[in-house]
Amino acid sequence: MERILRYDSRELAAAASEQMYDEECSLKGCLTSKIERTTKYKFSVRENILSGQFGLHVPEIYWAELSQKYHNGISLNNPLWIDEQFINGEPHLAIGSGVFGFEIVDPKEKRKILEGNFSPELLAETRSTVRRYDSIVREKAADHINAILKADDASRRRQLETIDPFAFEELTAELLNDNGFDVFLTPRSNDGGKDIIAAYPDNGGIVLVIVECKRRKVEKTLGPPEVRALLGTYSVESAKGKGFTFAMMVTTARKLGPAGLECVDVVTHLSVKTYDKLMEWIESYGKIRNDLWVPQQFKNVM
Repeated sequence: MERILRYDSRELAAAASEQMYDEECSLKGCLTSKIERTTKYKFSVRENILSGQFGLHVPEIYWAELSQKYHNGISLNNPLWIDEQFINGEPHLAIGSGVFGFEIVDPKEKRKILEGNFSPELLAETRSTVRRYDSIVREKAADHINAILKADDASRRRQLETIDPFAFEELTAELLNDNGFDVFLTPRSNDGGKDIIAAYPDNGGIVLVIVECKRRKVEKTLGPPEVRALLGTYSVESAKGKGFTFAMMVTTARKLGPAGLECVDVVTHLSVKTYDKLMEWIESYGKIRNDLWVPQQFKNVM
């Protein structure tokens, strides 16, 4: 959805002046002059790839030093982000027209927003499951991911080929959560052809994803039955009015057969993560939390 652009202080000032803030208020001048005077703050410019919008990400300490008139009642044509902890379970303060149309304050508020867009059937399903994605599950999944990251290529393959299938589902859920999704694990039996329900706020609504996880030998080719079964599940769940917008398969198999590839090419709401893409996903784990978090679910996750 977005990409992050790095600038030094003068380049950032120029970007802010030329591309972002053309309002009549003096916010542009205040921001620009402040940026030119200091390098102690971490600034960045974000571009929403879909809309072409640019937004300035401003550290909270800098925002606190601005005049109070810039804190209230601001209406900007482009988004302005405040604070380095943005979404993904971390508190943040967002001013203006955010990329997703609203601001998320904390995980509980995020869950309320998401569940407010769930159908009654889906809400009942996610609330009734006894399998929780809690701190214990997350810690175990993170341990698995970190062990894979520390291993050589051969050991990585062995770990993913031999991981418990349910642990693989939890590992996948943690990767989705790391990319900003709220995740719900389905029961270990009678899961209805889906292992994870993943939701992401988007423009006042949600992106709602059915996720199926398939642990296979790395050199195995994933055949069309698994892909078609997932598409069948997606169709049935959609017919029930649950509001799913995407179907994703995550597998340790390296290859997808011709019929499966054709499905991916033809069906726009289908994504298949095979071994190499899965490893890219794992290798990016946690990195976005070390600096500024940039939503990339459409670019890197889907």
